[in-house]
Amino acid sequence: MEAFTIGRNEKNHLALNHKTVSGVHAEVEISDDFKSYLLKDLDSSNGTRVNGRRIVTKNLQKKDKIEFGEEKVLGKDLISQVEKYVLKNRQDFSEEFGNLKLVEKNFKTKRDSIRKYFKLQSLGIRILITAFVIVLINVLKIEREIKTILTISAGLLGTVLATLSASEKKQNERLEELQDEFYLNFLCPKCKMDLSKRSWNYWKNQEKCPKCKCDWVAP
Repeated sequence: MEAFTIGRNEKNHLALNHKTVSGVHAEVEISDDFKSYLLKDLDSSNGTRVNGRRIVTKNLQKKDKIEFGEEKVLGKDLISQVEKYVLKNRQDFSEEFGNLKLVEKNFKTKRDSIRKYFKLQSLGIRILITAFVIVLINVLKIEREIKTILTISAGLLGTVLATLSASEKKQNERLEELQDEFYLNFLCPKCKMDLSKRSWNYWKNQEKCPKCKCDWVAP
């Protein structure tokens, strides 16, 4: 990818209208993996300084304070501009798209785990209640203690229903939180189009994003 240019000329990717800034003052070279940026002074008249020191080249950091001549720019703002430039001009997003397969897998694993946990919890409660009622019937004489049995059973039934209702509500809340997290992460790496309505394998077969046309599968 071509370097991100900085200078007074309007054709630069970042134009700085200041008399101490050269026409093409500096540039930012972008690494092959798009993860690091190298600021390079292009023999400008008034130099480039980072954190008060004049530089020829310097790896950009968000905390940097940069001066092109007398024009000041924060490192985080320059990096933000470079990232937008990269996002706009980059075509191959196969690595990031490949990572979405793991996002989908983790979502399904956690979802199934939540469902299994609450299903077992619900089954366990029912088994305990059934066993308790059986024991109660065998211990008490039905003819003489029928009212006691009915009263206790009614109370237990109410407790069971309340517990199961609360358990189902908690399960739904956890599933909703998990689903929301999945929606936020299962997106096109470039244009952020929602991909959650289809599986990763479906989108892989498309090879490109139908919206921004970036490559999901390496050419």
